[in-house]
Amino acid sequence: MDKLYKYPRLTIILILALTIFFALQIPNIIIDNDLYKFVGEDNPVNIENSEVEDIFKTGENMVVALESRYSRIISPENIQLIDALTRQFEKIRNVEKVTSLTNADYIEPTGDGMKVSSLIPGGMYYADESQIIQRLRSWEVLYRDNLFTPDYKSTQILLTLVNDLELDTMETIFGQVKAITDQVNRDDINIYIAGIPAILVTIKGKIYDDFITLVPIVILIVIVMLYFSFHSMAGVFLPLLNVLISTIWAIGLMALLKEPFTMIGTGIPVILISVGSAYGIHLLSHTYDEMAKGYTDFKAVLMNVVKKIRPAILLAGLTTMAGFGSLITSSIVPMRNMGLFLAYGVAVALFVALTLTPSILILRQKPLKKANVEKADGGNSLMNRFLIAFYELLTKRSLRNIAFATIVLVLSVIGTTKILVDTNMIDNFEDSTPISRADAFAVSYTHLTLPTN
Repeated sequence: MDKLYKYPRLTIILILALTIFFALQIPNIIIDNDLYKFVGEDNPVNIENSEVEDIFKTGENMVVALESRYSRIISPENIQLIDALTRQFEKIRNVEKVTSLTNADYIEPTGDGMKVSSLIPGGMYYADESQIIQRLRSWEVLYRDNLFTPDYKSTQILLTLVNDLELDTMETIFGQVKAITDQVNRDDINIYIAGIPAILVTIKGKIYDDFITLVPIVILIVIVMLYFSFHSMAGVFLPLLNVLISTIWAIGLMALLKEPFTMIGTGIPVILISVGSAYGIHLLSHTYDEMAKGYTDFKAVLMNVVKKIRPAILLAGLTTMAGFGSLITSSIVPMRNMGLFLAYGVAVALFVALTLTPSILILRQKPLKKANVEKADGGNSLMNRFLIAFYELLTKRSLRNIAFATIVLVLSVIGTTKILVDTNMIDNFEDSTPISRADAFAVSYTHLTLPTN
C-alpha cells in the first residue's frame, strides 16, 4: 500500500479510465425477462419447449379484450369495430395470425358435406342478434370464453406472434397494438391488452422506472446519512463516489458480457449503493479519529489508519462477497447471476475504498474542519447522541434483549413455514396498472353461467 500511495494521480487516472469504459457499456445493457431464461437453457422443460416450438412454429399470444359497458358485444356497431381492429392488427409485422369474432372459422353442413366460412362475416353486421348467438352456440365448447363471455358483453381478439421474437420486437408490436386501440374513441367500450408479450414489455418499462426512481432515492438517503455523520463535503462525496464506481463497474460488466438484465437484477444498484458505502465510511471515520488526536503528518496518519482497519475491512468485504456468491448454487439463472455480479461489485467497492479514497485524500492534503474533528472525537452531535443513546439502551438491558431476540427468532421460524411460493407474473404489478386491470377483467368472467336466452 505504501508503494501504491506514492502514485496517487496514476491510481486516480486508472480507476477513472476504467469507470468511463464501463459507463460507456451501460447503454448497451440487454433487458430480457424471458421466463425460460429463469430455468436455464439446459433445463429439460426449456429443451422440450424449444422442440415443440420448432416443430409447430408456435409463437406467443397477445390478447386484446373488448368489453361493452351497456349493450351486447355482438351489436352491429361493435361487430364493425371488431372487424376494423382485426384488419388493422393483421397488417402489423411479425403478427402471424389474428383470430376474432369476425374471422374465426365457422363450419356448417351442406348438401355436399360442409362449408367453412367466417363466424360473423361482413354481411351479418346488421343481422338479428339471435342469429349470431345461434352460430356462437353451435360450437360453444370452442367459442365460449375464447370469443365471447357468457353474458355476451365481452370478446377478445387473439394475436399469434411469429415464433422466437426478441423482446424489442415484442415491444414494437405492443406499441403498435396500443396505438391502434388508443384510436378507439368510445366511452361505451373498455379495451384491455394482456398476454405474455404484454407482461414482458410492461416489466421492461417498470425496470426503467425503477432505475429512475429507486437509485436517486437510495443515493439521497445515503447522502443524508453521510452528512449527519461527517458534516463535510469529503465525508459525503468520497463514500458516495466509491459506491457509484462499483455500481458502474458491475452494470457495465453485465452489458459488456451481454448478460441480460432481468427484474431480479434491478436490486443490484440499490444493494451495492447501500452495502458498498460501508468501506469508505470506515476509512474516513478512522481518519477523522486519528486527525482529532493532533497528528500533522497526513500521509503517516492515513497509512496508520489503513494498516489498522485493513483486516476488518477485508473480512467485512470477503464475508459479504461470500454471502452474495452463495447464490451461485441457485437453480434460478438470473438469481445466480445477480449473486455473482453483486459479489464482484462488493469487491470493486472494497478495492476502490482502499485505493481511490486514500489517493484522493493524499492529493487533497487539506486539514479537517474543526467542527468535524470535534464530532469525530465524540462530541455532542445529533448522530453521536443518537448512537450513544441507542448503545446504552441495548447494553443496560441485556436480559431483555436476549428475550426479545428469542421471540423474534421463534416468530421468524414460524413465519418461514407459511411462505407462499408463487410465480404469477401479474403479482409484480400494482393493481392500478393496465396489465393488472386486464388480468382482473379476465378473471372476473370465469364464474359466470351461460344465460338461458
